[in-house]
Amino acid sequence: MFGAFGGVVTTYLPFFFCVCLFVGLLKKKKKKKKKKEKKKEKKEKKKKKEKKKKKKKKKEKKKKKKKEEEEEEGEEEEEEERRRRRRKKKKKKKKKERFVFTLFCAFD
Repeated sequence: MFGAFGGVVTTYLPFFFCVCLFVGLLKKKKKKKKKKEKKKEKKEKKKKKEKKKKKKKKKEKKKKKKKEEEEEEGEEEEEEERRRRRRKKKKKKKKKERFVFTLFCAFD
């Protein structure tokens, strides 16, 4: 029983070790980072996050301002339209009165 197992071990074991060594050489070992480097990276990440937050806030403010300006412009346009309508109504009334007045003058 052990004889067959021993034959497998003696034939394939050296090949297995060679493969393990070759794979180990191919893999690049990661250098351990020092504490100072880690702290610097953390600070840089925090700064980047803060910059992103500031940009988002600025964009939101710009969007709010645009919306407010559009609403104000819309309200101003509505007021102008109302004024125009009122002016047109007044002008139409005046024209009718003048027309009636001219008819009476023509008959006199």
